Amino acid sequence: MKAEQENNIIAKIYDAALLPALWLEVVQEIVKYTHSHSAIFTGFDQFNPAYDFVYTCNIPEESLSAYQDERIQIIDMKLHMPLWDKLDMGEALKQDCRHYADDPKTEQYLFYEKCLKPTGIGYMAGVLLDRGNYRWAVMGIHRTPKTQGFGLAELSFLRRIGIHLRRSLQIHRQISLIQQDNLSFCAVLDSLKVGIILLNQDLSLSYSNPLAQSMIGPSACLDLDIHNRLKTCAGDQERLEQLLASALLGNIAKYQINHYSNL
Repeated sequence: MKAEQENNIIAKIYDAALLPALWLEVVQEIVKYTHSHSAIFTGFDQFNPAYDFVYTCNIPEESLSAYQDERIQIIDMKLHMPLWDKLDMGEALKQDCRHYADDPKTEQYLFYEKCLKPTGIGYMAGVLLDRGNYRWAVMGIHRTPKTQGFGLAELSFLRRIGIHLRRSLQIHRQISLIQQDNLSFCAVLDSLKVGIILLNQDLSLSYSNPLAQSMIGPSACLDLDIHNRLKTCAGDQERLEQLLASALLGNIAKYQINHYSNL
């Protein structure tokens, strides 16, 4: 049963690499598998903002908002970065945080009041997934102070699952870089003083810059049909189709001419 659960989590991890909406299910499954109370899966990259993400389970907005406070972030780094710095990539650690509530005069207590208490965290365990000068990613799980702390079984699971989380993050990083490049590319096209229209291989409109958009519409020289393909006045439609098809090669072009003319 345990092996089947773990395999299902691994399968969802790779699905989530392409469909980020599934990450919440992954985090929830990890909480269930480890008998945890809450969890957080987070990463950031200062040079690639599209990479940044935070997925949580049973962590209230109060704790997440407090963590955005710069002072709390500094305290978090002072308390926990030395622990992570001792780890190799893919390694896991556990920590008993119950003593954070002992002395109200300490920074530990402030971190407890702002972040741990609202969520009910007494024990933490996590696996390091990414680390660099300007980037960071970790999967963390938590238990309440009145339960049992994490043991070797949970740490071993985090190491195993961490392998797949890291591979999934590599896929996510590549996708986010491509998206960022495309956004930069579109920003350049948007600023051009000529009309730019991009069509996919089915000759459907995929992008038009602002000047081109002003040329497309019922009262303009170009319009779109129900398949999102360009059309013009009846006398020029055949010539337009030939021009569009000429951008394609070989049999693909012939196919598109026949396909387009049969619509």
